[in-house]
Amino acid sequence: MHVKAFGGRNSLPSAFAGIKRMFIDRNSKVMVLTGAGISAESGLKTFREPGGMWDTYDWRELATPAAFEKSPEKVWEFYMERRRQIRDAQPNEAHKALVRLEKHMNPGRFLLVSQNVDDLHERAGQKNIIKIHGSAMRDICASCGSVLDSADSYNEFPPRHACGGLLRPDVVWFGEPLNSRDLKTAMDWLLSCDYFIVIGTSGNVFPVAQFVYQTEATKIYIGLEEPENSRGFQQVKLGKAGIVLPELIEELCEV
Repeated sequence: MHVKAFGGRNSLPSAFAGIKRMFIDRNSKVMVLTGAGISAESGLKTFREPGGMWDTYDWRELATPAAFEKSPEKVWEFYMERRRQIRDAQPNEAHKALVRLEKHMNPGRFLLVSQNVDDLHERAGQKNIIKIHGSAMRDICASCGSVLDSADSYNEFPPRHACGGLLRPDVVWFGEPLNSRDLKTAMDWLLSCDYFIVIGTSGNVFPVAQFVYQTEATKIYIGLEEPENSRGFQQVKLGKAGIVLPELIEELCEV
């Protein structure tokens, strides 16, 4: 486990000693951003890292509107397999620690923004959450925009909505914009939060990678490797999120 402190804070006896007093305050405003690294500890392959999904599959053929228009069957086969993997996975200690953190904070003082399209946060018990890249566990009609919970199987393949339009996974594909309402909520929190905690992201997926530069909050990163935007954080703590995060929350919040 490695702790790296930026901004002349290496003299602190603990990497987080300088922020402990404020963080215990249940009325502090805390925003958390999670990436694929937190789900990887539950056995789900990441997409971008070496050995990840996009090393095995071509995202151009599976994760773009053009790919879906060209071959919806191929896209659906990929996502049905991903759904099976997600259903087999279980929330890990990092997911559970974030639930404890949310319960510790006063109502309206915690927001989790997840880049992950799995449902591990929800199954762990997380309540106030934005899925900034959508959810692989939901379907959306490509014609009318209706959103439905996913099914284990479909009567026809590729599946269709009652209106006759093709259903697709409710995820943000390459070349598609983020949901404007979700993005506005995230930006509003960035401008007003006291703490911005980022877990398991690569720091190279935009526009989310820019979040760290758009807030004046105390910024902490936790993950196995330094993200590409690591210079934006006051504290970078390297290690498994399932080990580091529960310890951090217990230290700073006494939960």
